[in-house]
Amino acid sequence: MAGVHTLLPRRDRKPLAGLLLAAALVAAGLHWAGRMASEEVFDTASYLQFPLVPLEAGLVSIRTYGYPLFVQAVLNLTGSKSAVPWAQYAVHVLCVLCWYCGARPWFPRPRPAAIAAAGLLVTNTLLRNVFILSSDGLASSFAIAAMGMLMAVVARPRSTGRWAVLTILIFATYQIRPAYLFLVVLCPVLGIGLLVLREWLDADRDAPQQKPGRWRMGGYLAGIALAPLLAFCLFRWALVGDFGLVSFSGYNFCGVVGQFLDRSTVACLPAEIQPVAVESLRRRAALAAENPAFHDEVVTSYITIENRFDLSTWTVFYPAASTVARGDPVRTNQLLVRLGTSIVRC
Repeated sequence: MAGVHTLLPRRDRKPLAGLLLAAALVAAGLHWAGRMASEEVFDTASYLQFPLVPLEAGLVSIRTYGYPLFVQAVLNLTGSKSAVPWAQYAVHVLCVLCWYCGARPWFPRPRPAAIAAAGLLVTNTLLRNVFILSSDGLASSFAIAAMGMLMAVVARPRSTGRWAVLTILIFATYQIRPAYLFLVVLCPVLGIGLLVLREWLDADRDAPQQKPGRWRMGGYLAGIALAPLLAFCLFRWALVGDFGLVSFSGYNFCGVVGQFLDRSTVACLPAEIQPVAVESLRRRAALAAENPAFHDEVVTSYITIENRFDLSTWTVFYPAASTVARGDPVRTNQLLVRLGTSIVRC
């Protein structure tokens, strides 16, 4: 019992209970508003069909391992897709609690920390994605937990456990959604800033805790953020011959810049890429003939580019590159990256 009291001091119990009550009220509100009924979107199939075995098949997939593993775990435990939104919200609450624990040393009293954490229960990303079988919401939750643990590490840098948890959270976040790869850079920079702030907050205290220097702290954070990423990229390179987190960057790239491709640009492209460009133009013309809303012209309007992104990516450029690459997913992505960069240069 004494151990429990040490982990949860008396003055933290009421604020924490209030935070849990707020989480329950938010869950009730989401359910009442119909936001906990599972919904599938365009990306859902690629997560549900992710090949967990053999290992090489997963490593060349357009998805990383994080969210497919989460969904499969929920389905294995419950047997129902309808449980996924509730599982995503439960994980979100745990991540907010992690943020609260990490942020607690930065507040003079537990209550303001709990109030700040309660605000994270109803983020815009959560409200828009908690019911969707896609990685956006879960990755956002893990990012919240990572930021909380970063605050904990800066406040008490001598705790090896906190450093280990932060390392895992950063890695897990971009494995769930690669768009969060920016955490690898953000955490060292933000950590130095937080350390400066912490030094200022501790300036008036009689015995401030001994902390590493600013650049050393930044170096440590860069190390724990970068080392797992490099290890994973090297692992992929050794098994499937592709150095990177995932073979997907070319898809989004061509989905945007590919819309600037026209026939006059083809001659400017490298010879290796010209077959992809020609096939893309052919598919775009065929799509325009079937879909009047998708005209076969170069687009310069941002709204139009955004509205045509999915069709351009998955109906035009991906199948064109896949045809030239003869179905090789790694080669397909490489061709899309090369096509996108060549269009920009031309």
